[in-house]
Amino acid sequence: MLQVFDAVGSVTIAIDHYLKGEPDAPTVGVIARTRTAIQKLLLLLLPDEELNIIPLLSPYLYEACRIAGLIYGIAVVFPIPKPYDMFRTLSQRLKFYIEKFGICESQSLEVLHVFLWMLILGGIAALDKAERLWFVSQLVRLVGILRIDWDSAEEILESFLWLDSACGSGGRRLWAEVVESMDSTV
Repeated sequence: MLQVFDAVGSVTIAIDHYLKGEPDAPTVGVIARTRTAIQKLLLLLLPDEELNIIPLLSPYLYEACRIAGLIYGIAVVFPIPKPYDMFRTLSQRLKFYIEKFGICESQSLEVLHVFLWMLILGGIAALDKAERLWFVSQLVRLVGILRIDWDSAEEILESFLWLDSACGSGGRRLWAEVVESMDSTV
C-alpha cells in the first residue's frame, strides 16, 4: 500500500505542477497515462481479508487507509462524473473501519495524523450524506486531542495525499463545521 500511495503522491505533485503552470511540469498526456496506471494500482489494492499476510497488525487500520486512498483516487487522481453514490458507499465503509479500530489519546502522533487525513477525506466525501455528522464529531474529538487549527491540519494533510486545488475547498468547509460544532459545545 505504501508503494502505491507513494506513486499517488508523485502523480499528485505532477498534477499540482501542471495546474500551477510550472515550466518543468509534465504534459497533460504524460499525466493522463500515469494517472490511469496509478488509479489501476489503487483499485487493485486487496481488501484486508484477501491479503496473504497473516496476521495483519491492524486489518481495520489497513482497510480504513485503503478506502481513504480510494476516495482520494476518485476525487483527485482519476475524477469521475457524479461520484455521489460512490462517495456515499466509501464514506460509510470508512466510518465502519475507523469505528472498529477506534481513535484514542494513547495512539502515537503518527497514527493520529493518519486519522486526521482519513477523517478529512471521509468528511469531504460525506458532504450532504448522513455520515457527515459522524465525521464532524470525530474530527471535533481528534482536534481536541491534537489541539490544532486549520493551518496546522493542512500542514499535516500535505504530508499525506492532498491536493489543495481539489480538496482544499471541501476541507475548509468541513473544518468550519468542526469549529462551529466545537463552539456550540463550549
